[in-house]
Amino acid sequence: MALPLPEGLLFAGWMIALACAAAGGYAILAHRESSRPATMLRAGRYAVVVAATGLVGQAAWALLTVLVDR
Repeated sequence: MALPLPEGLLFAGWMIALACAAAGGYAILAHRESSRPATMLRAGRYAVVVAATGLVGQAAWALLTVLVDR
């Protein structure tokens, strides 16, 4: 059974944000073994910021959806 479009987009947004958080966390943890540690650390921080922004946006969208549907 497929999800309706708003719920499907919300789920996809959460999955993308979680993937960014995982990639960023890995980059931050693995930056010491990298040949370019500063770049790896910077990329990890950007990925975590993108993930956090995405999660906040998804939470706001979910709240707005609930409030509008009332």
